Amino acid sequence: MIRNYRITNELTTIAEGRGLKDVKIHVGGKIPPENILYEVTVDSSNLEDLTFSQMYSLADSMYADHAFISKYTSNGNFYEIFSYTKSIYKNGTLIHDAYYSSQSHADATKNDKKESTTSTSGKSTDSYSYTPHKSYSDDDDQYDAKDYAHPDDFYYDHYDDFYDFEDAEDYWNENS
Repeated sequence: MIRNYRITNELTTIAEGRGLKDVKIHVGGKIPPENILYEVTVDSSNLEDLTFSQMYSLADSMYADHAFISKYTSNGNFYEIFSYTKSIYKNGTLIHDAYYSSQSHADATKNDKKESTTSTSGKSTDSYSYTPHKSYSDDDDQYDAKDYAHPDDFYYDHYDDFYDFEDAEDYWNENS
């Protein structure tokens, strides 16, 4: 009981500090197989009023020993906020994915070429070609790859700027 009280107090303080109102913390059972974390739901009356970046910031800050925030609830809706992948789900439906507004997505899709043709039936058919990697020159080292000793370190700092690790590793190899 003392642990639940401590978890509830810590998380309520954090949530209210991030702008949530009427905060209620529900501490559930332990999560198998390790049974060291308690499943926690955070309920508030105004989660919808937060911007997506405020929601990510909230999720990043919601830590208490032995607690795992599995979902947030507000006004009959439940939210899952994944700050590490920058995605937010409302009632099980994806409502925000920061990857699609990131520079890495823009770089990945700018090489896409869309061709539209008309078939004999008069319907339009679309085809796409995708070039996942752009060749970089030394003059074009906008991310200072030479300042990193290993591609893992480079990717850790620039994961949002590349399509995936392999793309970042190729950039690092060409520019370091």
